Amino acid sequence: MLNFTYKKPKELISKGNPKLLKGLKRGWLDEGWCGAQSDVSVRYGGIEMCANKSPRCNALCIFKQGRGRFSNVAISRIRKSVYFAQEKVEFMERLSVEISTRKAYAKRKGLFYAFRPNVYTDREEFWRSGLMDEHPDVQFHDYTKNPLRMLKYLQGKLPKNYHLTFSRSEDNEPECLDILSRGGNVAVVFNPYIPKWYEGYPVITGDETDLRHLDPKGNPKDGGYVIGLLAKGDAKSDKDNFVIQLNKETI
Repeated sequence: MLNFTYKKPKELISKGNPKLLKGLKRGWLDEGWCGAQSDVSVRYGGIEMCANKSPRCNALCIFKQGRGRFSNVAISRIRKSVYFAQEKVEFMERLSVEISTRKAYAKRKGLFYAFRPNVYTDREEFWRSGLMDEHPDVQFHDYTKNPLRMLKYLQGKLPKNYHLTFSRSEDNEPECLDILSRGGNVAVVFNPYIPKWYEGYPVITGDETDLRHLDPKGNPKDGGYVIGLLAKGDAKSDKDNFVIQLNKETI
């Protein structure tokens, strides 16, 4: 257990996420909101942040990897989640102001601005609140394990500047195949390499940047694309089908 005391965070936007920073090489300032994952948020007074998580997704969450292993980083993320849970209106107002500041900064630097609301979470409030309508010049993007939200996205019922990629886990393969058949893109974790095809669908790498809105777009006739991610950290040794373990001899 962490020595946690709640206080409002000074800033909501995380500016140093390594995966998001990779967007700079493609001309994008890509930032996001890094709240705490589901069970951690609940434990310290927040709410369930990932209702569609699977057991292995929760166990292997990247929230616990990298800088997240340090208590000061974890505490900062938990404070953001508790603030989100307890003072949501004020939270959204502050986040909107910060986004305005950061997109202006990006413009001065000659960069496009992208924002990932759910880096370690999977909540709908970010689009339901009208935040994306307030910033039509910002490209929002997320991964989700919520099949209903993904279907709304494929049906054009979410904001036009919000891009979604469905995320596979050990217990949602049928939903993944359904979404691929409808032309949606699905992120799949592989080890020790990323194949060219998965379940009959072409695979492209998703590790170079987090700018999923720049990925090829599928269609109902030909299907979608699999976004291949290499297993990292503890996920490399997963044996419960969260990670697709491939035969090394076929590399």
